[in-house]
Amino acid sequence: MNDDLLVKYLAGEAEEHERRRIADWLRDEKNAAHFRQLEQIWNGSRELAPSDAPDAEEAWERFKVRKDLPGGPQERSLRDWLPVAAVLALLLVAGGVAEYVGGFWSSRMVRLNSEQTVRNVTLADGSVVTLNKNSELSYPRRFTGSSRTVSLQGEAFFDVETDREKPFVISVNDVEVEVTGTSFNIKSREEVTEVIVESGSVRVRLGDDAVALQPGEKAVSHFAGANLKKTPARDALYKYYRTNEFVCQRTPLQELAEALGAAYGVQIVIPDATLREQPLTAVFRKEEPLDQILKVAGQTLDFKVRHNGEQIILER
Repeated sequence: MNDDLLVKYLAGEAEEHERRRIADWLRDEKNAAHFRQLEQIWNGSRELAPSDAPDAEEAWERFKVRKDLPGGPQERSLRDWLPVAAVLALLLVAGGVAEYVGGFWSSRMVRLNSEQTVRNVTLADGSVVTLNKNSELSYPRRFTGSSRTVSLQGEAFFDVETDREKPFVISVNDVEVEVTGTSFNIKSREEVTEVIVESGSVRVRLGDDAVALQPGEKAVSHFAGANLKKTPARDALYKYYRTNEFVCQRTPLQELAEALGAAYGVQIVIPDATLREQPLTAVFRKEEPLDQILKVAGQTLDFKVRHNGEQIILER
Protein backbone atom coordinates (compact mmCIF):
# COMPACT_ATOMS: atom_id res chain seq x y z
CA MET A 1 0.00 0.00 0.00
CA ASN A 2 1.28 3.47 -0.85
CA ASP A 3 0.10 6.86 0.32
CA ASP A 4 -0.66 8.27 -3.10
CA LEU A 5 -3.33 5.59 -3.50
CA LEU A 6 -4.68 6.45 -0.04
CA VAL A 7 -4.83 10.13 -1.02
CA LYS A 8 -6.68 9.12 -4.18
CA TYR A 9 -9.13 7.21 -1.96
CA LEU A 10 -9.60 10.20 0.36
CA ALA A 11 -10.27 12.37 -2.68
CA GLY A 12 -13.06 10.04 -3.75
CA GLU A 13 -11.27 9.12 -6.98
CA ALA A 14 -10.33 5.49 -6.25
CA GLU A 15 -11.68 2.78 -8.53
CA GLU A 16 -13.85 -0.02 -7.15
CA HIS A 17 -11.01 -2.57 -7.11
CA GLU A 18 -8.78 -0.03 -5.34
CA ARG A 19 -11.44 0.63 -2.69
CA ARG A 20 -11.72 -3.11 -2.05
CA ARG A 21 -7.94 -3.38 -1.72
CA ILE A 22 -7.86 -0.50 0.78
CA ALA A 23 -10.75 -1.99 2.76
CA ASP A 24 -8.80 -5.27 3.12
CA TRP A 25 -5.65 -3.35 4.10
CA LEU A 26 -7.55 -1.39 6.78
CA ARG A 27 -8.47 -4.56 8.65
CA ASP A 28 -5.03 -4.40 10.24
CA GLU A 29 -5.15 -1.99 13.21
CA LYS A 30 -1.66 -0.64 12.51
CA ASN A 31 -2.69 0.19 8.97
CA ALA A 32 -5.94 1.73 10.20
CA ALA A 33 -4.01 3.97 12.61
CA HIS A 34 -1.75 5.17 9.79
CA PHE A 35 -4.80 5.85 7.61
CA ARG A 36 -6.52 7.88 10.36
CA GLN A 37 -3.49 10.12 10.68
CA LEU A 38 -3.26 10.58 6.93
CA GLU A 39 -6.99 11.36 6.85
CA GLN A 40 -6.54 14.02 9.53
CA ILE A 41 -3.74 15.58 7.51
CA TRP A 42 -5.87 15.51 4.38
CA ASN A 43 -8.86 17.11 6.12
CA GLY A 44 -6.63 19.64 7.80
CA SER A 45 -4.91 20.57 4.56
CA ARG A 46 -8.29 21.48 3.03
CA GLU A 47 -8.52 24.27 5.59
CA LEU A 48 -5.32 25.80 4.22
CA ALA A 49 -7.01 27.01 1.03
CA PRO A 50 -7.12 30.84 1.13
CA SER A 51 -9.42 33.02 -0.96
CA ASP A 52 -6.51 34.65 -2.80
CA ALA A 53 -3.28 33.34 -4.31
CA PRO A 54 -1.65 30.69 -2.12
CA ASP A 55 1.77 30.90 -0.49
CA ALA A 56 3.38 27.51 -1.14
CA GLU A 57 6.11 28.01 1.46
CA GLU A 58 3.63 28.97 4.16
CA ALA A 59 1.38 26.04 3.24
CA TRP A 60 4.29 23.63 3.54
CA GLU A 61 5.30 25.01 6.93
CA ARG A 62 1.72 24.66 8.18
CA PHE A 63 1.61 21.09 6.94
CA LYS A 64 4.83 20.28 8.81
CA VAL A 65 3.21 21.56 12.00
CA ARG A 66 0.14 19.41 11.37
CA LYS A 67 2.12 16.22 10.92
CA ASP A 68 2.17 15.74 14.71
CA LEU A 69 -1.59 15.61 15.16
CA PRO A 70 -3.41 14.81 18.44
CA GLY A 71 -3.78 11.10 18.96
CA GLY A 72 -0.62 10.20 17.03
CA PRO A 73 2.88 9.40 18.33
CA GLN A 74 4.72 12.68 18.80
CA GLU A 75 8.08 10.94 18.44
CA ARG A 76 7.49 9.79 14.85
CA SER A 77 10.70 9.97 12.89
CA LEU A 78 10.93 12.00 9.70
CA ARG A 79 11.40 8.75 7.80
CA ASP A 80 7.89 7.61 8.80
CA TRP A 81 6.41 10.70 7.19
CA LEU A 82 8.42 10.70 3.96
CA PRO A 83 5.78 8.88 1.86
CA VAL A 84 3.10 11.36 2.91
CA ALA A 85 5.42 14.30 2.48
CA ALA A 86 6.38 13.09 -0.98
CA VAL A 87 2.76 13.03 -2.10
CA LEU A 88 2.04 16.54 -0.84
CA ALA A 89 5.39 17.82 -2.07
CA LEU A 90 4.28 16.96 -5.60
CA LEU A 91 1.25 19.13 -5.01
CA LEU A 92 3.49 21.97 -3.85
CA VAL A 93 5.44 21.80 -7.11
CA ALA A 94 2.20 22.38 -8.98
CA GLY A 95 1.47 25.51 -6.96
CA GLY A 96 1.14 24.63 -3.30
CA VAL A 97 -0.98 22.51 -1.02
CA ALA A 98 -3.40 25.36 -0.49
CA GLU A 99 -3.94 25.89 -4.21
CA TYR A 100 -4.39 22.16 -4.84
CA VAL A 101 -6.85 21.61 -2.04
CA GLY A 102 -8.76 24.79 -2.79
CA GLY A 103 -8.97 23.99 -6.49
CA PHE A 104 -9.45 20.26 -6.11
CA TRP A 105 -13.03 20.47 -4.90
CA SER A 106 -13.94 22.98 -7.62
CA SER A 107 -12.23 21.42 -10.64
CA ARG A 108 -12.18 17.66 -10.09
CA MET A 109 -14.71 15.79 -12.18
CA VAL A 110 -17.19 13.28 -10.83
CA ARG A 111 -18.28 10.42 -13.05
CA LEU A 112 -21.63 8.92 -12.04
CA ASN A 113 -22.86 5.72 -13.72
CA SER A 114 -26.44 4.76 -12.92
CA GLU A 115 -25.93 1.11 -13.98
CA GLN A 116 -29.22 -0.77 -13.42
CA THR A 117 -31.05 1.86 -11.36
CA VAL A 118 -32.58 5.30 -11.94
CA ARG A 119 -30.52 7.81 -9.94
CA ASN A 120 -30.93 11.45 -8.91
CA VAL A 121 -28.03 13.82 -8.36
CA THR A 122 -28.02 17.46 -7.23
CA LEU A 123 -25.21 19.51 -8.74
CA ALA A 124 -23.28 22.28 -7.02
CA ASP A 125 -25.53 25.00 -8.50
CA GLY A 126 -28.71 23.30 -7.26
CA SER A 127 -29.63 21.79 -10.63
CA VAL A 128 -31.13 18.30 -10.35
CA VAL A 129 -30.40 15.52 -12.83
CA THR A 130 -32.32 12.24 -13.05
CA LEU A 131 -30.25 9.54 -14.77
CA ASN A 132 -32.05 6.71 -16.49
CA LYS A 133 -30.62 3.19 -16.29
CA ASN A 134 -27.30 2.50 -18.03
CA SER A 135 -26.42 6.18 -18.29
CA GLU A 136 -23.39 8.19 -17.22
CA LEU A 137 -22.99 11.83 -16.18
CA SER A 138 -19.65 13.62 -15.77
CA TYR A 139 -19.69 16.92 -13.87
CA PRO A 140 -17.37 19.08 -11.72
CA ARG A 141 -17.72 19.18 -7.95
CA ARG A 142 -18.11 22.94 -8.33
CA PHE A 143 -18.74 25.06 -11.40
CA THR A 144 -16.04 27.60 -12.23
CA GLY A 145 -15.51 29.86 -15.21
CA SER A 146 -18.14 31.36 -17.48
CA SER A 147 -20.32 28.26 -17.96
CA ARG A 148 -21.67 25.20 -16.15
CA THR A 149 -20.52 22.32 -18.33
CA VAL A 150 -21.33 18.61 -17.97
CA SER A 151 -21.28 15.61 -20.32
CA LEU A 152 -23.80 12.80 -20.73
CA GLN A 153 -23.94 9.30 -22.13
CA GLY A 154 -27.35 7.64 -22.29
CA GLU A 155 -30.47 9.42 -21.01
CA ALA A 156 -31.23 11.99 -18.33
CA PHE A 157 -33.76 14.62 -17.32
CA PHE A 158 -32.32 18.02 -16.33
CA ASP A 159 -34.03 20.54 -14.06
CA VAL A 160 -31.56 23.42 -14.33
CA GLU A 161 -31.30 26.31 -11.87
CA THR A 162 -31.56 29.70 -13.58
CA ASP A 163 -28.33 31.66 -13.99
CA ARG A 164 -28.37 33.97 -17.01
CA GLU A 165 -24.75 34.96 -16.43
CA LYS A 166 -23.50 31.39 -16.51
CA PRO A 167 -25.23 29.12 -19.08
CA PHE A 168 -25.60 25.41 -18.44
CA VAL A 169 -24.03 23.33 -21.23
CA ILE A 170 -24.45 19.59 -21.83
CA SER A 171 -22.17 17.77 -24.22
CA VAL A 172 -23.63 14.53 -25.58
CA ASN A 173 -21.84 12.89 -28.50
CA ASP A 174 -21.49 15.59 -31.19
CA VAL A 175 -24.46 17.58 -29.88
CA GLU A 176 -24.23 20.53 -27.49
CA VAL A 177 -27.25 21.69 -25.48
CA GLU A 178 -27.18 25.15 -23.88
CA VAL A 179 -29.69 26.63 -21.41
CA THR A 180 -29.79 29.23 -18.65
CA GLY A 181 -32.57 27.64 -16.60
CA THR A 182 -35.13 25.13 -17.79
CA SER A 183 -36.21 21.47 -17.69
CA PHE A 184 -35.72 19.02 -20.52
CA ASN A 185 -34.94 15.42 -21.39
CA ILE A 186 -31.92 14.19 -23.37
CA LYS A 187 -31.66 10.69 -24.78
CA SER A 188 -28.75 9.39 -26.83
CA ARG A 189 -29.03 5.73 -27.73
CA GLU A 190 -28.65 3.58 -30.83
CA GLU A 191 -27.04 6.38 -32.89
CA VAL A 192 -29.85 8.89 -32.26
CA THR A 193 -29.76 11.91 -29.93
CA GLU A 194 -33.10 13.45 -28.89
CA VAL A 195 -33.79 16.58 -26.82
CA ILE A 196 -37.34 17.27 -25.53
CA VAL A 197 -38.16 20.50 -23.68
CA GLU A 198 -40.66 20.65 -20.81
CA SER A 199 -40.15 24.25 -19.67
CA GLY A 200 -38.09 27.28 -20.63
CA SER A 201 -36.04 27.41 -23.82
CA VAL A 202 -33.13 25.31 -25.04
CA ARG A 203 -30.57 25.84 -27.79
CA VAL A 204 -29.28 22.67 -29.47
CA ARG A 205 -26.17 22.81 -31.63
CA LEU A 206 -24.60 20.27 -33.98
CA GLY A 207 -21.57 21.68 -35.77
CA ASP A 208 -22.74 24.79 -37.65
CA ASP A 209 -26.39 23.78 -37.35
CA ALA A 210 -28.45 25.05 -34.39
CA VAL A 211 -32.12 25.13 -33.38
CA ALA A 212 -34.01 26.83 -30.54
CA LEU A 213 -36.60 24.71 -28.73
CA GLN A 214 -39.64 25.79 -26.72
CA PRO A 215 -41.81 23.62 -24.41
CA GLY A 216 -43.44 20.79 -26.32
CA GLU A 217 -40.74 20.72 -29.01
CA LYS A 218 -37.89 18.33 -29.65
CA ALA A 219 -34.74 18.13 -31.75
CA VAL A 220 -33.40 14.87 -33.19
CA SER A 221 -29.93 14.16 -34.53
CA HIS A 222 -28.69 10.96 -36.17
CA PHE A 223 -25.01 10.17 -35.74
CA ALA A 224 -24.65 9.58 -39.46
CA GLY A 225 -26.39 12.87 -40.32
CA ALA A 226 -25.07 16.41 -40.30
CA ASN A 227 -28.15 18.37 -39.25
CA LEU A 228 -30.84 18.68 -36.60
CA LYS A 229 -34.53 17.99 -37.12
CA LYS A 230 -36.99 20.03 -35.06
CA THR A 231 -40.50 18.61 -34.54
CA PRO A 232 -43.34 18.76 -31.99
CA ALA A 233 -43.02 16.33 -29.07
CA ARG A 234 -46.08 14.17 -29.57
CA ASP A 235 -46.43 12.56 -26.15
CA ALA A 236 -45.04 12.17 -22.64
CA LEU A 237 -43.65 8.65 -23.04
CA TYR A 238 -40.12 9.92 -22.41
CA LYS A 239 -41.03 10.59 -18.76
CA TYR A 240 -41.58 6.92 -17.91
CA TYR A 241 -38.41 6.45 -15.87
CA ARG A 242 -39.31 9.44 -13.65
CA THR A 243 -43.07 8.99 -13.35
CA ASN A 244 -43.27 5.16 -13.66
CA GLU A 245 -46.05 5.68 -16.22
CA PHE A 246 -46.00 4.89 -19.94
CA VAL A 247 -48.16 7.64 -21.43
CA CYS A 248 -48.91 7.03 -25.11
CA GLN A 249 -50.74 9.61 -27.22
CA ARG A 250 -50.87 8.17 -30.73
CA THR A 251 -47.39 6.84 -30.03
CA PRO A 252 -45.87 4.41 -32.56
CA LEU A 253 -45.72 0.90 -31.11
CA GLN A 254 -41.96 0.79 -31.75
CA GLU A 255 -41.39 3.69 -29.35
CA LEU A 256 -43.42 1.99 -26.62
CA ALA A 257 -41.53 -1.27 -27.22
CA GLU A 258 -38.19 0.54 -26.76
CA ALA A 259 -39.34 2.17 -23.52
CA LEU A 260 -40.73 -1.12 -22.17
CA GLY A 261 -37.52 -2.91 -23.12
CA ALA A 262 -35.38 -0.38 -21.26
CA ALA A 263 -37.67 -0.32 -18.19
CA TYR A 264 -38.05 -4.09 -17.83
CA GLY A 265 -34.61 -5.10 -19.10
CA VAL A 266 -35.81 -7.14 -22.09
CA GLN A 267 -35.48 -7.05 -25.87
CA ILE A 268 -38.75 -6.50 -27.72
CA VAL A 269 -38.66 -7.07 -31.49
CA ILE A 270 -41.29 -6.06 -34.05
CA PRO A 271 -40.40 -7.61 -37.43
CA ASP A 272 -43.33 -6.03 -39.32
CA ALA A 273 -42.50 -2.43 -40.30
CA THR A 274 -46.18 -1.51 -40.60
CA LEU A 275 -46.90 -2.79 -37.09
CA ARG A 276 -43.95 -0.81 -35.73
CA GLU A 277 -45.60 2.43 -36.88
CA GLN A 278 -49.09 1.62 -35.56
CA PRO A 279 -50.18 4.45 -33.19
CA LEU A 280 -51.34 3.62 -29.68
CA THR A 281 -53.15 5.81 -27.15
CA ALA A 282 -53.05 4.39 -23.62
CA VAL A 283 -51.54 4.79 -20.15
CA PHE A 284 -49.74 1.91 -18.42
CA ARG A 285 -48.28 1.81 -14.91
CA LYS A 286 -44.82 0.36 -14.38
CA GLU A 287 -46.01 -1.83 -11.49
CA GLU A 288 -48.15 -3.74 -13.99
CA PRO A 289 -46.54 -6.98 -15.24
CA LEU A 290 -44.96 -6.57 -18.67
CA ASP A 291 -47.04 -9.44 -20.06
CA GLN A 292 -50.23 -7.64 -19.00
CA ILE A 293 -49.16 -4.41 -20.71
CA LEU A 294 -48.33 -6.25 -23.93
CA LYS A 295 -51.60 -8.19 -23.75
CA VAL A 296 -53.65 -4.98 -23.59
CA ALA A 297 -51.60 -3.35 -26.35
CA GLY A 298 -51.99 -6.50 -28.45
CA GLN A 299 -55.77 -6.48 -28.04
CA THR A 300 -55.84 -2.82 -29.08
CA LEU A 301 -53.60 -3.11 -32.15
CA ASP A 302 -54.38 -6.74 -33.00
CA PHE A 303 -50.97 -8.39 -32.58
CA LYS A 304 -49.71 -11.47 -30.77
CA VAL A 305 -46.91 -11.81 -28.25
CA ARG A 306 -44.39 -14.60 -28.69
CA HIS A 307 -41.42 -15.43 -26.45
CA ASN A 308 -38.27 -16.66 -28.15
CA GLY A 309 -35.53 -17.22 -25.57
CA GLU A 310 -34.61 -13.81 -24.18
CA GLN A 311 -36.52 -12.01 -26.96
CA ILE A 312 -40.16 -10.96 -26.97
CA ILE A 313 -41.57 -10.81 -30.48
CA LEU A 314 -44.68 -8.83 -31.44
CA GLU A 315 -46.27 -10.01 -34.67
CA ARG A 316 -49.55 -10.16 -36.56
